[in-house]
Amino acid sequence: MPNRIDAILFDFNGTLRRKSKREENEKIQIAAEILKILDSDQDPRVFVELLSEREKYFKKWAHNTNVGINELEVWKKWLLPELPEEQVCTHAIQFDRIWRNAKNTWEPSPSIEKVIVELFGRGYRLGLVSNSYNRFDIPHTLEDWGISGYFETILLSCDFGIRKPDPAILLAAAERMKTKPENCAYIGNRPESDVVSSRKAGFSISMILSSSNQPASKTQDPNFTPDRTVDDLTELLDVFVRPKKFPKKELEPVYDISLSSMWGIKKFSSLKDFCTATLRMGYKYIELNHQVNSSMLESLDLKQYSFSSVHEPCPYDLSVDIMKERDWLLSSLDENNRRQGLDAIKQSIDFAAKINSSVVVVHCGHMPGFRKVEDGMRAMFQPGASQTGDYINIKKHLQMTRADVFGSGFEMVKKSIRELLDHAARSRICLGLENRYHFMEFPSPDDLEELLNLGTPDRIGFVYDVGHAQALDRLGFFPAEEWLERFATRIVEIHLHDVRGITDHLAPGLGEVNFKKIARYLPAHAIRTVEVGHHNSVEQLRSGLRVLVESGCVNLV
Repeated sequence: MPNRIDAILFDFNGTLRRKSKREENEKIQIAAEILKILDSDQDPRVFVELLSEREKYFKKWAHNTNVGINELEVWKKWLLPELPEEQVCTHAIQFDRIWRNAKNTWEPSPSIEKVIVELFGRGYRLGLVSNSYNRFDIPHTLEDWGISGYFETILLSCDFGIRKPDPAILLAAAERMKTKPENCAYIGNRPESDVVSSRKAGFSISMILSSSNQPASKTQDPNFTPDRTVDDLTELLDVFVRPKKFPKKELEPVYDISLSSMWGIKKFSSLKDFCTATLRMGYKYIELNHQVNSSMLESLDLKQYSFSSVHEPCPYDLSVDIMKERDWLLSSLDENNRRQGLDAIKQSIDFAAKINSSVVVVHCGHMPGFRKVEDGMRAMFQPGASQTGDYINIKKHLQMTRADVFGSGFEMVKKSIRELLDHAARSRICLGLENRYHFMEFPSPDDLEELLNLGTPDRIGFVYDVGHAQALDRLGFFPAEEWLERFATRIVEIHLHDVRGITDHLAPGLGEVNFKKIARYLPAHAIRTVEVGHHNSVEQLRSGLRVLVESGCVNLV
């Protein structure tokens, strides 16, 4: 190889995913769903012929111009230009999903997970660059396959605005990954776009994947022949043979912060790979959350990582949803149920001590039977327009109900916390009581004050969840800043994520949270944990880290 290869970037359709064309009758039958949505009595066969012909013109235009546009533009300008723009845009994403499904069936290329995981394990940085006019298909497919977390960047022509064979899109991907083009390889299936673009971008290696049912297309230009053509992705493992050892600089912590496994459970094939990715992104610590079960831990050498905290119940092989259904909560009025919930947290405390974590994040429970009412209120929520009579009535009903019936449940919570404090004292683990997302859960600010008084600051503290506090504030309940004003000195950990409206667990920078204001309240010793959903990309997570550093919430190591 002429240069050291650090990054391997992939095409998607035809490379990581293969298609098979549907029979014409099946295609017509599926595409007819679009006509139903449009309430049209047009002949489905004629409709399919029309769409197919128009799509040919669109693809010819895209090929000649190298302009990348998204599905909204495709459907309103090319496929259904005669219909009202608003109507087409409302359904364009749905139309596009139906049309793609009508034309082809799709399946991952053989051995894709094995190859991606192995290349990642050998220390290669992975990216994906593809010509696509659908913004969601590829990211969602990678999520479904459980491998999206392995790709540092996913750059699509519909987002970038330029298509291959223009090299600009590959150069942009290399820039995003902070790597030089000469240290990159590109794997595709079309020489006239994939080889040409990677050669012009200055990538050192360009490879083409072919298969018996979908051979790689040819180019007449001898200057753009691939370095190698492979019949199966596993052949890449014979080419990219970097030892299974990451450069030391990639594993040194950059940020004095923790990342919750909440983000990685659905993005990696193993907990080990999530932990490795966490280190490579510069996080110093990891928080193991309640989605981590015993089988996930079997392949993990716990001594290789630093764990800031454990979010109960962890490890636990019964889902939190089932525990809630069974009322196995600290607040349960049924003693047997309460003890089941108590035992799960005691196991988490013991596990935290085993892996040298200092904090166990604790949910205090709720009073069952009120969730549907609150969900109805949330469904009515509109920023700046949540003061209708019905909305206010539901809000007052919940506030009055909480005051009337939560006393008995709170007594159970206090009883449970006292028992947990006794258990945690053996290993000197601190209990971190978290503010919750739903109003009908414990604790309220007044509840929290009483609970914190049950123990000393080194034994029990407050876990301030930014998103939960912001959401309840926007619903008109507890002000988000009240938690900080009253309990800043007792904060032992903060869950950092952004909020848009009342939707939380977004990467910082994707919502409306003022992190600079929050930073002013945070004690130096408090654990900082990024707790975002798996739908956030690696790039969004990296960008979010910069937001947190700039706001003063997080320091560099």
